[in-house]
Amino acid sequence: MTHGRNYTAHLLAVGLGVALVMIYAIVPANPEIFGVPPWPTFMIAEYVRSALPLAGIVAGVGYLTRTRTSTREPVPVHPILAIIVFVGGCFWLHDYPWVDVREGIEGSISAVFRVFWFVIVLNLRQSDLNWPKRLVYVLATAILMFFDQSRTYFLIALLVLLTNFNWIAIIPAIVSGLMVAAIRSGQNQGFVHSITFAVGGEGYLGSQGVFQVLALPDGGVNFWIPSMQALFAPMTALITVIAKRLDYPVDLFDSSTYLGNYIEALTDQPYPPMGGFFILSEFIRAGWFGMICIALYMTIAFVVTKRLFDTAEFPIGSFIAILSIKSSPATYWNMVLVVFVVSYIFRQVGKIVRSAEHVPLTDKSEITA
Repeated sequence: MTHGRNYTAHLLAVGLGVALVMIYAIVPANPEIFGVPPWPTFMIAEYVRSALPLAGIVAGVGYLTRTRTSTREPVPVHPILAIIVFVGGCFWLHDYPWVDVREGIEGSISAVFRVFWFVIVLNLRQSDLNWPKRLVYVLATAILMFFDQSRTYFLIALLVLLTNFNWIAIIPAIVSGLMVAAIRSGQNQGFVHSITFAVGGEGYLGSQGVFQVLALPDGGVNFWIPSMQALFAPMTALITVIAKRLDYPVDLFDSSTYLGNYIEALTDQPYPPMGGFFILSEFIRAGWFGMICIALYMTIAFVVTKRLFDTAEFPIGSFIAILSIKSSPATYWNMVLVVFVVSYIFRQVGKIVRSAEHVPLTDKSEITA
Protein backbone atom coordinates (compact mmCIF):
# COMPACT_ATOMS: atom_id res chain seq x y z
CA MET A 1 0.00 0.00 0.00
CA THR A 2 2.78 2.39 0.95
CA HIS A 3 4.75 1.48 -2.18
CA GLY A 4 1.77 2.27 -4.41
CA ARG A 5 1.19 5.60 -2.66
CA ASN A 6 4.87 6.51 -2.99
CA TYR A 7 4.82 5.56 -6.67
CA THR A 8 1.84 7.85 -7.29
CA ALA A 9 3.33 10.70 -5.28
CA HIS A 10 6.63 10.43 -7.15
CA LEU A 11 4.92 10.62 -10.53
CA LEU A 12 2.91 13.59 -9.29
CA ALA A 13 6.14 15.39 -8.36
CA VAL A 14 7.56 14.61 -11.79
CA GLY A 15 4.39 15.97 -13.39
CA LEU A 16 4.78 19.22 -11.44
CA GLY A 17 8.40 19.44 -12.60
CA VAL A 18 7.37 19.02 -16.24
CA ALA A 19 4.62 21.64 -15.76
CA LEU A 20 7.21 24.07 -14.36
CA VAL A 21 9.45 23.55 -17.39
CA MET A 22 6.47 24.13 -19.69
CA ILE A 23 5.69 27.42 -17.92
CA TYR A 24 9.25 28.52 -18.60
CA ALA A 25 8.98 27.28 -22.20
CA ILE A 26 5.66 28.89 -23.13
CA VAL A 27 5.56 32.24 -21.32
CA PRO A 28 8.61 33.92 -22.96
CA ALA A 29 6.98 33.37 -26.37
CA ASN A 30 4.06 35.55 -25.21
CA PRO A 31 5.72 38.61 -23.65
CA GLU A 32 2.73 40.81 -24.45
CA ILE A 33 1.18 39.46 -21.27
CA PHE A 34 3.65 41.66 -19.39
CA GLY A 35 3.70 44.60 -21.76
CA VAL A 36 7.35 44.09 -22.71
CA PRO A 37 8.87 43.84 -26.18
CA PRO A 38 9.44 40.33 -27.55
CA TRP A 39 12.84 38.76 -27.95
CA PRO A 40 14.18 38.22 -31.46
CA THR A 41 12.44 35.36 -33.24
CA PHE A 42 15.62 33.31 -33.67
CA MET A 43 16.27 33.49 -29.90
CA ILE A 44 12.75 32.36 -29.04
CA ALA A 45 13.01 29.51 -31.53
CA GLU A 46 16.30 28.29 -30.02
CA TYR A 47 14.93 28.73 -26.52
CA VAL A 48 11.81 26.66 -27.20
CA ARG A 49 13.79 24.01 -29.11
CA SER A 50 15.87 23.45 -25.97
CA ALA A 51 13.13 23.87 -23.35
CA LEU A 52 10.78 21.28 -24.85
CA PRO A 53 13.41 18.49 -24.86
CA LEU A 54 14.16 19.41 -21.23
CA ALA A 55 10.52 18.73 -20.37
CA GLY A 56 10.97 15.32 -21.98
CA ILE A 57 14.20 14.77 -20.03
CA VAL A 58 12.50 15.56 -16.72
CA ALA A 59 9.61 13.22 -17.59
CA GLY A 60 11.99 10.44 -18.65
CA VAL A 61 14.28 10.77 -15.63
CA GLY A 62 11.25 10.89 -13.35
CA TYR A 63 9.80 7.74 -14.88
CA LEU A 64 13.08 5.85 -14.72
CA THR A 65 13.56 6.73 -11.02
CA ARG A 66 9.99 5.77 -10.06
CA THR A 67 11.04 2.46 -8.51
CA ARG A 68 13.77 3.88 -6.28
CA THR A 69 12.61 3.26 -2.74
CA SER A 70 14.00 3.91 0.72
CA THR A 71 13.81 2.01 3.99
CA ARG A 72 14.69 5.08 6.06
CA GLU A 73 12.08 5.73 8.75
CA PRO A 74 11.11 9.31 9.60
CA VAL A 75 12.07 10.62 13.03
CA PRO A 76 9.17 11.41 15.39
CA VAL A 77 8.80 15.17 15.79
CA HIS A 78 8.06 16.38 19.30
CA PRO A 79 5.16 18.87 19.25
CA ILE A 80 7.01 21.25 21.58
CA LEU A 81 9.86 21.56 19.06
CA ALA A 82 7.39 22.31 16.27
CA ILE A 83 5.63 24.93 18.41
CA ILE A 84 8.91 26.65 19.33
CA VAL A 85 10.06 26.87 15.70
CA PHE A 86 6.61 28.00 14.50
CA VAL A 87 6.14 30.74 17.12
CA GLY A 88 9.73 31.95 16.79
CA GLY A 89 9.42 31.90 13.02
CA CYS A 90 6.21 33.93 13.06
CA PHE A 91 7.74 36.68 15.17
CA TRP A 92 11.07 36.77 13.34
CA LEU A 93 9.81 36.38 9.76
CA HIS A 94 7.16 39.03 10.36
CA ASP A 95 9.96 41.55 10.99
CA TYR A 96 12.63 40.08 8.67
CA PRO A 97 10.87 38.42 5.72
CA TRP A 98 12.68 37.13 2.66
CA VAL A 99 11.12 39.82 0.50
CA ASP A 100 12.89 42.53 2.56
CA VAL A 101 15.92 40.94 4.22
CA ARG A 102 18.14 38.40 2.45
CA GLU A 103 21.62 39.19 3.78
CA GLY A 104 23.34 39.90 7.07
CA ILE A 105 22.70 38.29 10.45
CA GLU A 106 18.95 38.96 10.26
CA GLY A 107 18.68 37.26 6.88
CA SER A 108 20.73 34.30 8.14
CA ILE A 109 18.44 33.82 11.15
CA SER A 110 15.41 33.99 8.84
CA ALA A 111 17.00 31.27 6.71
CA VAL A 112 17.52 29.13 9.82
CA PHE A 113 13.81 29.31 10.68
CA ARG A 114 12.89 28.32 7.10
CA VAL A 115 15.23 25.34 7.13
CA PHE A 116 14.19 24.24 10.63
CA TRP A 117 10.50 24.24 9.74
CA PHE A 118 11.25 22.48 6.46
CA VAL A 119 13.22 19.75 8.23
CA ILE A 120 10.44 19.32 10.79
CA VAL A 121 7.89 18.74 8.03
CA LEU A 122 10.23 16.36 6.19
CA ASN A 123 10.64 14.25 9.31
CA LEU A 124 6.98 13.98 10.27
CA ARG A 125 5.61 10.47 10.37
CA GLN A 126 2.95 10.52 7.67
CA SER A 127 1.23 7.51 9.24
CA ASP A 128 0.79 9.39 12.54
CA LEU A 129 -0.77 12.48 10.95
CA ASN A 130 -4.53 12.28 11.14
CA TRP A 131 -6.65 14.98 9.49
CA PRO A 132 -6.61 17.43 12.46
CA LYS A 133 -2.83 17.17 12.96
CA ARG A 134 -2.11 17.46 9.27
CA LEU A 135 -4.39 20.47 8.98
CA VAL A 136 -2.53 22.17 11.84
CA TYR A 137 0.81 21.69 10.08
CA VAL A 138 -0.65 22.85 6.76
CA LEU A 139 -2.03 26.03 8.33
CA ALA A 140 1.21 26.66 10.22
CA THR A 141 3.23 26.29 7.01
CA ALA A 142 0.87 28.62 5.12
CA ILE A 143 1.11 31.24 7.89
CA LEU A 144 4.92 31.15 7.86
CA MET A 145 4.92 31.41 4.07
CA PHE A 146 2.56 34.41 4.26
CA PHE A 147 4.80 36.19 6.78
CA ASP A 148 8.02 35.40 4.93
CA GLN A 149 6.65 35.82 1.39
CA SER A 150 9.08 33.22 0.10
CA ARG A 151 7.88 30.03 -1.52
CA THR A 152 10.75 27.61 -2.03
CA TYR A 153 10.80 25.76 1.29
CA PHE A 154 7.20 26.34 2.32
CA LEU A 155 5.63 25.31 -0.99
CA ILE A 156 7.52 22.00 -1.03
CA ALA A 157 6.53 21.48 2.63
CA LEU A 158 2.87 22.02 1.72
CA LEU A 159 3.13 19.58 -1.19
CA VAL A 160 4.64 16.95 1.11
CA LEU A 161 1.89 17.46 3.69
CA LEU A 162 -0.98 17.35 1.20
CA THR A 163 0.04 14.93 -1.54
CA ASN A 164 -0.17 11.90 0.73
CA PHE A 165 -3.96 12.17 0.59
CA ASN A 166 -4.84 12.57 -3.06
CA TRP A 167 -3.51 14.53 -6.00
CA ILE A 168 -6.48 16.91 -5.65
CA ALA A 169 -5.08 17.93 -2.25
CA ILE A 170 -2.08 19.65 -3.85
CA ILE A 171 -4.35 22.38 -5.23
CA PRO A 172 -4.35 24.35 -1.92
CA ALA A 173 -0.56 24.20 -1.86
CA ILE A 174 -0.23 25.51 -5.40
CA VAL A 175 -2.87 28.20 -4.80
CA SER A 176 -1.03 29.27 -1.63
CA GLY A 177 2.22 29.62 -3.56
CA LEU A 178 0.47 31.62 -6.27
CA MET A 179 -1.19 33.86 -3.69
CA VAL A 180 2.21 34.70 -2.19
CA ALA A 181 3.54 35.44 -5.67
CA ALA A 182 0.47 37.55 -6.39
CA ILE A 183 0.97 39.55 -3.19
CA ARG A 184 4.62 40.13 -4.06
CA SER A 185 3.72 41.19 -7.60
CA GLY A 186 1.92 44.27 -6.27
CA GLN A 187 -0.86 43.89 -8.84
CA ASN A 188 -4.12 45.57 -7.85
CA GLN A 189 -6.36 44.44 -10.71
CA GLY A 190 -8.17 41.60 -9.01
CA PHE A 191 -7.32 38.17 -7.67
CA VAL A 192 -7.54 36.28 -10.98
CA HIS A 193 -5.29 38.80 -12.72
CA SER A 194 -2.78 38.63 -9.88
CA ILE A 195 -2.68 34.82 -10.06
CA THR A 196 -2.26 34.92 -13.85
CA PHE A 197 0.48 37.51 -13.49
CA ALA A 198 2.19 35.36 -10.86
CA VAL A 199 2.28 32.30 -13.14
CA GLY A 200 3.41 34.36 -16.11
CA GLY A 201 5.91 36.26 -13.98
CA GLU A 202 7.56 33.03 -12.90
CA GLY A 203 8.05 31.99 -16.51
CA TYR A 204 9.11 35.42 -17.70
CA LEU A 205 11.57 36.23 -14.92
CA GLY A 206 13.06 32.74 -14.95
CA SER A 207 13.74 32.92 -18.68
CA GLN A 208 15.66 36.20 -18.62
CA GLY A 209 18.98 34.60 -17.75
CA VAL A 210 18.62 32.15 -20.65
CA PHE A 211 18.10 35.00 -23.12
CA GLN A 212 21.13 36.80 -21.65
CA VAL A 213 23.20 33.73 -22.49
CA LEU A 214 21.64 33.42 -25.95
CA ALA A 215 22.58 37.05 -26.66
CA LEU A 216 26.28 36.46 -25.96
CA PRO A 217 28.64 36.50 -28.95
CA ASP A 218 30.15 33.22 -30.06
CA GLY A 219 33.72 34.21 -29.21
CA GLY A 220 35.16 34.99 -25.82
CA VAL A 221 33.62 32.22 -23.72
CA ASN A 222 33.67 28.45 -23.95
CA PHE A 223 30.07 27.36 -23.40
CA TRP A 224 31.10 23.79 -22.64
CA ILE A 225 32.70 25.00 -19.40
CA PRO A 226 29.50 26.09 -17.54
CA SER A 227 27.83 22.82 -18.62
CA MET A 228 30.62 20.81 -17.03
CA GLN A 229 30.72 23.07 -13.97
CA ALA A 230 26.98 22.55 -13.46
CA LEU A 231 27.38 18.79 -13.89
CA PHE A 232 29.99 18.64 -11.13
CA ALA A 233 28.19 21.13 -8.86
CA PRO A 234 27.17 18.44 -6.31
CA MET A 235 30.87 17.91 -5.57
CA THR A 236 31.96 21.56 -5.68
CA ALA A 237 28.99 23.28 -3.97
CA LEU A 238 30.67 23.37 -0.55
CA ILE A 239 33.92 24.70 -2.02
CA THR A 240 31.95 27.39 -3.86
CA VAL A 241 30.13 28.50 -0.71
CA ILE A 242 33.32 28.70 1.34
CA ALA A 243 35.19 30.55 -1.41
CA LYS A 244 32.39 33.11 -1.77
CA ARG A 245 32.35 33.68 1.99
CA LEU A 246 36.09 34.35 1.89
CA ASP A 247 35.77 36.57 -1.20
CA TYR A 248 37.83 34.21 -3.33
CA PRO A 249 37.04 33.95 -7.07
CA VAL A 250 34.84 30.95 -7.91
CA ASP A 251 34.81 31.13 -11.72
CA LEU A 252 36.57 27.78 -11.81
CA PHE A 253 33.75 26.00 -9.95
CA ASP A 254 30.51 27.97 -10.26
CA SER A 255 28.79 28.01 -13.65
CA SER A 256 26.65 31.04 -12.80
CA THR A 257 29.68 33.06 -11.73
CA TYR A 258 31.55 32.01 -14.86
CA LEU A 259 28.72 33.20 -17.12
CA GLY A 260 27.76 36.12 -14.87
CA ASN A 261 31.18 37.74 -14.93
CA TYR A 262 31.26 37.63 -18.72
CA ILE A 263 27.70 38.93 -19.08
CA GLU A 264 28.32 41.76 -16.62
CA ALA A 265 31.55 42.73 -18.39
CA LEU A 266 29.71 42.99 -21.71
CA THR A 267 26.36 44.46 -20.64
CA ASP A 268 26.93 45.85 -17.13
CA GLN A 269 23.89 43.79 -16.04
CA PRO A 270 23.73 41.15 -13.32
CA TYR A 271 23.06 37.53 -14.26
CA PRO A 272 20.20 36.76 -14.10
CA PRO A 273 18.87 40.34 -14.32
CA MET A 274 15.67 39.90 -12.27
CA GLY A 275 16.56 37.12 -9.85
CA GLY A 276 14.50 34.37 -11.50
CA PHE A 277 16.39 31.33 -12.78
CA PHE A 278 15.83 28.47 -15.20
CA ILE A 279 18.39 25.67 -15.26
CA LEU A 280 18.56 25.75 -19.05
CA SER A 281 20.77 28.87 -18.79
CA GLU A 282 23.92 26.92 -18.04
CA PHE A 283 23.54 24.40 -20.87
CA ILE A 284 21.72 25.99 -23.81
CA ARG A 285 24.72 27.35 -25.71
CA ALA A 286 26.73 24.11 -25.54
CA GLY A 287 24.64 22.43 -28.25
CA TRP A 288 24.37 18.65 -28.22
CA PHE A 289 27.00 18.47 -25.47
CA GLY A 290 24.85 20.74 -23.30
CA MET A 291 21.76 18.57 -23.81
CA ILE A 292 23.73 15.48 -22.78
CA CYS A 293 25.03 17.33 -19.72
CA ILE A 294 21.60 18.59 -18.68
CA ALA A 295 20.17 15.07 -19.04
CA LEU A 296 22.93 13.80 -16.74
CA TYR A 297 22.42 16.74 -14.40
CA MET A 298 18.68 16.09 -13.97
CA THR A 299 19.39 12.38 -13.45
CA ILE A 300 21.89 13.20 -10.70
CA ALA A 301 19.46 15.70 -9.16
CA PHE A 302 16.65 13.15 -8.90
CA VAL A 303 18.76 10.14 -7.90
CA VAL A 304 20.91 11.91 -5.28
CA THR A 305 18.07 13.96 -3.79
CA LYS A 306 15.83 10.90 -3.50
CA ARG A 307 18.68 8.92 -1.95
CA LEU A 308 19.24 11.62 0.67
CA PHE A 309 15.66 12.49 1.61
CA ASP A 310 13.17 9.77 0.65
CA THR A 311 11.67 7.81 3.53
CA ALA A 312 9.80 4.52 3.59
CA GLU A 313 6.60 6.53 3.89
CA PHE A 314 7.01 9.23 1.26
CA PRO A 315 9.25 10.17 -1.74
CA ILE A 316 10.27 13.55 -0.30
CA GLY A 317 13.31 13.79 -2.55
CA SER A 318 11.11 13.72 -5.65
CA PHE A 319 9.50 16.99 -4.57
CA ILE A 320 12.77 18.64 -3.50
CA ALA A 321 14.26 17.76 -6.89
CA ILE A 322 11.70 20.06 -8.54
CA LEU A 323 13.73 22.97 -7.17
CA SER A 324 16.71 21.96 -9.34
CA ILE A 325 14.74 23.30 -12.31
CA LYS A 326 14.40 26.81 -10.89
CA SER A 327 17.69 27.15 -8.99
CA SER A 328 21.25 27.60 -10.16
CA PRO A 329 23.39 24.47 -9.57
CA ALA A 330 25.39 26.10 -6.76
CA THR A 331 22.22 27.36 -5.06
CA TYR A 332 20.40 24.04 -5.37
CA TRP A 333 23.19 21.84 -4.08
CA ASN A 334 24.00 24.28 -1.29
CA MET A 335 20.35 24.03 -0.21
CA VAL A 336 20.48 20.22 -0.42
CA LEU A 337 23.66 20.22 1.67
CA VAL A 338 22.21 22.51 4.36
CA VAL A 339 18.93 20.59 4.61
CA PHE A 340 20.78 17.27 4.72
CA VAL A 341 23.12 18.41 7.51
CA VAL A 342 20.26 19.84 9.59
CA SER A 343 18.20 16.68 8.95
CA TYR A 344 21.12 14.50 10.00
CA ILE A 345 21.59 16.44 13.24
CA PHE A 346 17.84 16.32 13.81
CA ARG A 347 17.79 12.55 13.37
CA GLN A 348 20.76 12.00 15.69
CA VAL A 349 19.22 14.16 18.42
CA GLY A 350 15.96 12.24 17.97
CA LYS A 351 17.79 8.93 18.41
CA ILE A 352 19.49 10.18 21.57
CA VAL A 353 16.18 11.39 23.03
CA ARG A 354 14.44 8.10 22.22
CA SER A 355 17.32 6.11 23.72
CA ALA A 356 17.19 8.20 26.91
CA GLU A 357 13.45 7.64 27.18
CA HIS A 358 14.00 3.87 27.12
CA VAL A 359 16.70 3.88 29.83
CA PRO A 360 15.37 2.29 33.06
CA LEU A 361 14.53 4.73 35.87
CA THR A 362 17.34 3.39 38.08
CA ASP A 363 19.87 4.03 35.34
CA LYS A 364 18.53 7.56 34.87
CA SER A 365 18.96 8.15 38.61
CA GLU A 366 22.52 6.92 38.45
CA ILE A 367 23.24 9.19 35.51
CA THR A 368 21.72 12.14 37.35
CA ALA A 369 23.72 11.35 40.46
